[in-house]
Amino acid sequence: MRLRIAKTLTLAALLVFPFFCGCGFGNSDPSKVIEKAGKVIDSDPDKAISILQNFDERKPGNPQINEQLAFAWSQKGDLKKAAYYFQKVAELDPTRQDALLFAAQSLQQSGDVEGAMSVYQQYLTAKPDDITACLAFAALADSAGRTDVAIGQYNYAFTHKPSGDTAIAVGNLYLKKNDAKQASQWFEKVLKDFPECAHAANIGLLDAYMRLQNYSKAEAVVAKLKRDFPGVLEASALKDAPDAIAAWKEKKAAEKKAADAAAKKKQPETKIEITRADGSVVETSASTNAGRRMTKAEAVALEEQRENDAEAANVVAQPVAAVQPAPAQPAADVSQAKHAPVPAAVAPVPTELDQARAAHKAGKLDDSVRLYRALLAKSPSAVAWNDYSVLSMEMDNKEQALAASLEATRMDPGNLDFAVQYLTVAQANYDPRRLMSEIVAMKNRFPDSPVITLALAKAYWDVERNAGMARALYDEYLSKAPKNAATDAVRKERDSLPAGY
Repeated sequence: MRLRIAKTLTLAALLVFPFFCGCGFGNSDPSKVIEKAGKVIDSDPDKAISILQNFDERKPGNPQINEQLAFAWSQKGDLKKAAYYFQKVAELDPTRQDALLFAAQSLQQSGDVEGAMSVYQQYLTAKPDDITACLAFAALADSAGRTDVAIGQYNYAFTHKPSGDTAIAVGNLYLKKNDAKQASQWFEKVLKDFPECAHAANIGLLDAYMRLQNYSKAEAVVAKLKRDFPGVLEASALKDAPDAIAAWKEKKAAEKKAADAAAKKKQPETKIEITRADGSVVETSASTNAGRRMTKAEAVALEEQRENDAEAANVVAQPVAAVQPAPAQPAADVSQAKHAPVPAAVAPVPTELDQARAAHKAGKLDDSVRLYRALLAKSPSAVAWNDYSVLSMEMDNKEQALAASLEATRMDPGNLDFAVQYLTVAQANYDPRRLMSEIVAMKNRFPDSPVITLALAKAYWDVERNAGMARALYDEYLSKAPKNAATDAVRKERDSLPAGY
C-alpha cells in the first residue's frame, strides 16, 4: 500500500514539476546548460533548443543562453529565428552590439533584405565608426536597388576611410543613375589618388565617356587599357567600345571630306570698292546668296543696309534711359525723318535652377523635385545638390537629403552654408554620438565658424557630459558671436553647466 502511494506521489511530482527531470536542479548553472546543449547542437539541434528553452523559461534574460539559442536555430536552418535571438542578446547586454551584425547577416541570408537593412542601421547607430559594417550595409542597399542610400553610405565610408574600391563603387552607382558626368569625376579621382585600382577605374571611365559621347577621351582610355592592362578590355562588357569609336572616327572623316570638297567648289569672292559720301573707301563681297556676282548697285545697296543695321544696333545697345526723343519735325518732313526704335526691356530667361527654386517657393514640391532631378542628371552642381537636400528634408525624405548633402559638401567642401545644411541633415539621420563625430570634423574644417562652435559646445555637454570642453567652446562662441545673436540665452546655457570637468 505504501509503495503504491509513493509511486503515485512521484508520478504527480513529475507531472506538476517537469523541471525535476531533464535539466533538473543540477542544471541551474547556465554554463552547464550551455555545455550540455553544445554537445548535441550539431547532431540534434532540436534537442539543444529544448534544453536551452527550458532554462530560459525558468530563468529568462540570460544573454549567453539567448546567444546559444540563436546558434541552435541557425544550425537548424531557421535564420529568422536565429536573428530574433541575436537581437535579444544585444537588448539584454548593451556591450554585445556585435550580435546585431549576426542578426543582420542572418536576415540577409534568409532573403529578408529590408529587415537586414533595418538591423544594420540599428547597429551603425550604436557603432558609427565601424566602416566595415558601413560598407556591408552600402553593398546590401545597392543590391536592393536603394542607390541613393548606397551612395550615402559609401560617401560616409570614403570620408572616414578613403579607398580606391569605395570610390569605384560610388562611380559605378552614378553610372546606374545614368549620371555619367558625376561617375567620371569619381573614376578620375581613383586614377589620381589610388593608382593600384587603375584597371577598374579605366573601365569605369571608358563607360562614362562612351555614355557622354566623348569619343576622343574614350579613345585615349582604350589605348591606355590595351597598353597597360592587356586582355582587361576584351573581357569586359565594353569590349565593343573600340568598334563604336572607329565608326565615330569614320563618320568624322567623311564629314571633313565633304566639307573640304564643298570648300573647293566655292568660288573665290571678289571684292568691290565703294566710296562713301565722306570720301572713305570700303570693300564688300561681290557674291550674292545665289552664288552669282553682284552688280555695283547691289553692292552699294548692301553696304547701305549694313550701315543702317549698325546704327540700329548701336541704339539698341544703349540703356533705355539714355535714349532721347528725336526733335519735332515739320509735318512735311516727317516722312524723311529717321526714328530709332526704343527697345522694350527684355525679362531675363529663368535658368533651370531658378525654375526649380520658384516651384519650391510656390509650394509645388513635386514639380520642384522633378526639376531638380532633371537638372542634377544633366548638370550637377554643389548649389543644386544643397537645394535638393533642403527640399528633401522638407518632404521628410531624410535618406535622400543626406545623400544630396554629402554630394554638395564633397563638390564644394569649403562652403560653410553647405556644411551647416549637412549637419542639419545628419542630426535627423544619425545617433548623437555619430553626429558629434561629424560636428568635430566640420569644426576642424571651419575652425572660426560660430555656428559650428556652438553646435559642438552643446554636443560636448549633451553627449559627452564634458562640462569643461563645453564651457570652453561656449566662451569661444561668445567671443566670435555674430551681431544681433541671442547671446543671453547662450550665456545662460554656459552658466548652467556644473563646475569642474
